[in-house]
Amino acid sequence: MMPVQADRCDGRAGPGLGEVGRTTDVAHATRRGALASAALLLGSGCAGGRVSTTEVAVDAGTRHQTMQGWSTQERLWDDPHLTETYRPPRPGEEPFGRSAVDIPAAAREEMLRRMYRELGLTQVHVVMDKGGQPQRDGPQDLRWKNSDGHTDWVRAAQPHGLRSWGLFFHQTEDWMSRTDPTDLFEWEMVRLRRWKALGAEPHLVFPFNEPSYNQRRWVASPDYVRELIRKLGRAFAREGFRTAIVAPEDLNPQLGLRQLEVLMADEEVRGYVAVISTHLYGGVNAEGARALARMRDRYARPLGKPLWMTEFFRGPGGLGGSALAYAALMHDLIATYDVSHVNYEWAYFGQWEDPATHFFHITHDRGNTYTGYTVDKAYYAFGQFSRFVPPGAVRIAAESSVPGLKVTAFDLGDAEDDGGIAVVAINNTGRDVAARVEVAGAPVEAVLAAARTSAREDGAPVARPAVSAGRLSTTFPASSATTLVVGAAPAGARAAPRPPRLDLARP
Repeated sequence: MMPVQADRCDGRAGPGLGEVGRTTDVAHATRRGALASAALLLGSGCAGGRVSTTEVAVDAGTRHQTMQGWSTQERLWDDPHLTETYRPPRPGEEPFGRSAVDIPAAAREEMLRRMYRELGLTQVHVVMDKGGQPQRDGPQDLRWKNSDGHTDWVRAAQPHGLRSWGLFFHQTEDWMSRTDPTDLFEWEMVRLRRWKALGAEPHLVFPFNEPSYNQRRWVASPDYVRELIRKLGRAFAREGFRTAIVAPEDLNPQLGLRQLEVLMADEEVRGYVAVISTHLYGGVNAEGARALARMRDRYARPLGKPLWMTEFFRGPGGLGGSALAYAALMHDLIATYDVSHVNYEWAYFGQWEDPATHFFHITHDRGNTYTGYTVDKAYYAFGQFSRFVPPGAVRIAAESSVPGLKVTAFDLGDAEDDGGIAVVAINNTGRDVAARVEVAGAPVEAVLAAARTSAREDGAPVARPAVSAGRLSTTFPASSATTLVVGAAPAGARAAPRPPRLDLARP
């Protein structure tokens, strides 16, 4: 896709999600690289620091979707794929070799704390690889990364604020049928039963990740996915599972819509799907925007099912542009398409991958000794939403007289002890924007918290503007994302965001 500039110096809105982009046949394209789109590059390149003025109106009386959290995918700390290093198994680890980079326990705990306590992530999607049953009639090995190691990971993350988890199935064993989903269904149920027996029943299951692009270069038909979901739904009912099914989980809204047309036409299967989901590879363009709008209007809204974006990232193969471009994409998903859950694919990965594709970039020396980790700017940009908008918050109306300033607002209500309204403003226009912000329908006496991410700031606290008669005046600097929490409590009552308290309710 061709990169575009989304905001002009004259204050008129330029192209955003869905306004530009070429139609691409992605059914057989590679997931990385060819599916990348840079259609949401928001830097205008405007010279100078000219300041324009805009009016921002927030109306707490106009309510939209309830937010349901923020997530990433997960890999085990000693998975060789995490660092692309390998050491032979030690006694008791056979037959599994591990990563040659030993990440200290203290570092693991620190990253978990930062993800779930500081950043406010609430959910993890556990990546379940193939390999636990190499032969059709062979035994099931659920040790380490085949299942049990992930259960241990979840338990370690819970004290830091992890609220929910889902099993993310993205591969099939080589012997499995490509036409009958019974093999995959039975394989998945073994793992789901294991988690339940260990007291960690998954809140969610992703039955077949990206059916239009399987790791074996096999495209799973909508009929295959439909019957897999039917089998899971019936088994959950028989066995008392409360696990919610998330589908169709395809590469992008265009392909997901094709899956949904079959899944939602079946009354039984429609009842089993609790969440409608999509990825965005090759979907940040006009074709993807139209398909996402159809997913919202044909299925999510009429059927009362939440719409989630469950996999994407910034960097090669994902969204081009700055970390603020990802924050702007989050705005578009939430404010335009009613998305209630947003994902950033990897929380952490090793130095062999581009650091922009994950929040934490784990490093080591040539001898494979752990040397620390760095934090990408995307961590802080994502946090302008996730730190301040917990599950249970409700999106409310927010409009800007200058469309280039993207503004989203949320009624925190019971999701925060202090209540209040969170206003997220993203300005990547290349100029400072002076704004007058007015909130209607809720008591606003003070700014309770204010934080900003920019080239020089990393989710840093900033001066809280004064409030008078429900209005405040402030300047949103060029190329920045700013979050203001306003409410009735006296200024200074809340110095830092609280950890999230709610998440997706089990059906």
